[in-house]
Amino acid sequence: MSNLIEVKDLKVHYPIRSGILNRVTDHVRAVDGVNLAFEEGKTYGLVGESGSGKSTIGKAIIGLETITDGQIFYNGEDVSGQARQRRSDYRQNVQMVFQDAMSSFNPKRRIIDIMSEPLRNFTNLTPAEEKKRAIELLEIVGLTEEALYKYPHQFSGGQRQRIGVARAVALNPKLVIADEPVSALDLSVQAQVLNFMKQIQDEYNISYLFISHDLGVVKHMCDEIAIMYRGRFAEYGNKQDIYQNAQHIYTKRLLSAIPEVNPNKREENKLRRQEIAAAYDESSPTYFDSNGRVHDLQSLSNTHSVAVSDLNTFGKEGEL
Repeated sequence: MSNLIEVKDLKVHYPIRSGILNRVTDHVRAVDGVNLAFEEGKTYGLVGESGSGKSTIGKAIIGLETITDGQIFYNGEDVSGQARQRRSDYRQNVQMVFQDAMSSFNPKRRIIDIMSEPLRNFTNLTPAEEKKRAIELLEIVGLTEEALYKYPHQFSGGQRQRIGVARAVALNPKLVIADEPVSALDLSVQAQVLNFMKQIQDEYNISYLFISHDLGVVKHMCDEIAIMYRGRFAEYGNKQDIYQNAQHIYTKRLLSAIPEVNPNKREENKLRRQEIAAAYDESSPTYFDSNGRVHDLQSLSNTHSVAVSDLNTFGKEGEL
C-alpha cells in the first residue's frame, strides 16, 4: 500500500545564542533525523518523556514549526515548503487536536463560529449548510445542538476536548495529529474521548498520529509505535514488538515504569526496575554515542527496528 504522508530525515533545530554579539554558538536538536510513513486508517504513536521532541514532530508536520532539514511528502509531492501553508490541499487534509483545547479556541467566539471556521476556509457552504455540518459533528462526539451557542468556558475539559476533535475532522481530513489529547482529563473522560476518536476513525478511515507519554493509552489506540529519546527514535515497531519484545534499554525503562496493580508483584517489579536501571548504565555505548545521541535505527524484522551501534554484536531479535 502506498503511503499517504512520508517524513524523511526530519530535523528541527533551535539556535542557542550567547555573547555580546548574540552569535549562534550551538543548537538544541529538538528533532534530529526521524523517518515516518503514514498509511490510511492506521494509528501511529509517538511516546517519550517530556522534551523528547514528540510535539515538535507533530507541529513540524502540520506546518507550525520551521523545518531545519528533511522532507515531507504528501501523495508523492514534496510539501516541505510553501505547500504546507494555509488554505493548501495539504492543510485541509492534515489537522491537529491540541493538548489544551481551551487555548486553541477563541474565548470570545461561540462554538458555532469555532466549528464553522475550517468550513469557511476550505468550502463554499452556505450558513445553513455550515450549521447543519456543525450539528452533525457535535452529535458524533456526543453533544447536542444547543452547544453551538455557548462559549468555550461554559464546557468541561472533556467536552472542550471533544469539540476540538469534532473541529479537527470537520473537513474529513486524512491525517489528524493528536498532541496528548487526553493527558489533562480524568480517566472516565479519557475513555470517552478515546472511544469517540476510535469511532470517528472507523467511520471516516482517518489516520492518527497520537502523541503521548501514557503507555497504557498508546497501547489501546495505536497500531505502530515509535519510542523517542532526545529528538531521535530509539525503537519502532507494532504493539507486539514494543510491549512484548522491547529491545532498546530506554524502551525497557519506560515499560518498567508502568504501574502494576497487583500488590503481590510489587517487590518483583521493584527488582526488575533496578535491574533495568543498572543495565542502562552499563550498556550506554551500545545504545548511545559518546555525546549521548541515539544511534540510527537498524531493522530487526519487517516491523521492528532498534537504535544500536552494531546489530551483529547486539544479537538477533528475541535472543537478548
